[in-house]
Amino acid sequence: MDKMIHHYPDRGSILGIRASILGHLNRETESSVALKRYLSLRPNLKTRENYRKSFLPNSILSETIIEGLVKAGWKPEE
Repeated sequence: MDKMIHHYPDRGSILGIRASILGHLNRETESSVALKRYLSLRPNLKTRENYRKSFLPNSILSETIIEGLVKAGWKPEE
């Protein structure tokens, strides 16, 4: 993940997955920093449905990633 971010520092998809992984690992400080960076690149990401539409529609991974983002501190609107 670090190599990917080094090569693509502003690619939101990579930063979002990193924030989610860190959230699942309960690495609070790191996941919070990663989430802030990710959300700065995705200002319109407000709801879970926004994420589902921006990721891969009907992907089984989207729910797992969303839950990791929530664990990282994301508070999606309902």
